[in-house]
Amino acid sequence: MKYLKLSLALLSLLCSCLALPTDFDYDCSGLPDNFLYWWACGSYGICRGTRYYQIDCVNGTSYDRRTGDCVLNSQAVTYPCNSAPEECQLYNGPGHRYPERTADPVENLPQCTFYYTCAYGRYLGHQRCPEGTVYDEPQQRCLHSSQVSPPCGTLID
Repeated sequence: MKYLKLSLALLSLLCSCLALPTDFDYDCSGLPDNFLYWWACGSYGICRGTRYYQIDCVNGTSYDRRTGDCVLNSQAVTYPCNSAPEECQLYNGPGHRYPERTADPVENLPQCTFYYTCAYGRYLGHQRCPEGTVYDEPQQRCLHSSQVSPPCGTLID
């Protein structure tokens, strides 16, 4: 009986440790203050100083890139939150990133400056490539446009 109680206590401790949420390690070192690390319709990640923060929009609010904060849904920029990208609805795998092929109406940036992540049929959010780069879907990373095939880049095979 003593071993059973000890085993149950250890199992309980192990399970509680495994149930703890995993923290992602976003590196903000060297990035400008208030750098927008990623954004989605209902939350965003930002670097303030050298620390990373995730801000979740609540109570009928959505992230608005014009203000850089959560605002009432009726006041938020709907792009791209007005509908889930079709690729996300069709992709049922654990995670894939796609270039945003629509030019950005908020900051007037060309197509492929942003990319978004899909997993199991869900849209998980947009991220912006570093300045001067575009997203390359085959390599799943941002590269200079001369290293990326059209329509996102200028590489000619």
